[in-house]
Amino acid sequence: MARGRTITMDMDKIRRLGCEVYFGSVVEEGGLYKTLGSRAVEVLVVGSTYEEVYERIENCIASIKSPDWQLIHRRDIGGGRELIERRIKDAERVRAVYRWRREHGLGRVRIDWVPGGEITIYDYA
Repeated sequence: MARGRTITMDMDKIRRLGCEVYFGSVVEEGGLYKTLGSRAVEVLVVGSTYEEVYERIENCIASIKSPDWQLIHRRDIGGGRELIERRIKDAERVRAVYRWRREHGLGRVRIDWVPGGEITIYDYA
C-alpha cells in the first residue's frame, strides 16, 4: 500500500532548520519522489537540548507531505524524553551485567535487548 506514493519536500525549509534528509525506499521520477515501500525517508537533526531538537525535527517533518497518502512518522525511533531515558537505563543494565561477569571471570553470556523491549539474559557458562 505504501508503494508508488508521491512525496513532496520543502528542502529549502528543511535545510534552513538544519535537518538532513536520508532517502530510503524512494525513487525520483520526473522531479517527484515516489515511494518504493514504507520507511521512505529518515530525518536527522542535531542540537544542544532535547527541546530544540524536538521542535526543529517536527518542523522539518511537517515540510514532508504526500498529496495521495497519509504519511506516518515514527516518534519511537529518536524518541521522546521518557523513551530516551528508558533506553539509557536499559543500556546501563546491559553494560553492568557484562562488566560484573567480566570482573568475576564468568562464562559466556548473551543478552538480547531490543530498545523499548525486555532484556533477556542467557548464560552459557
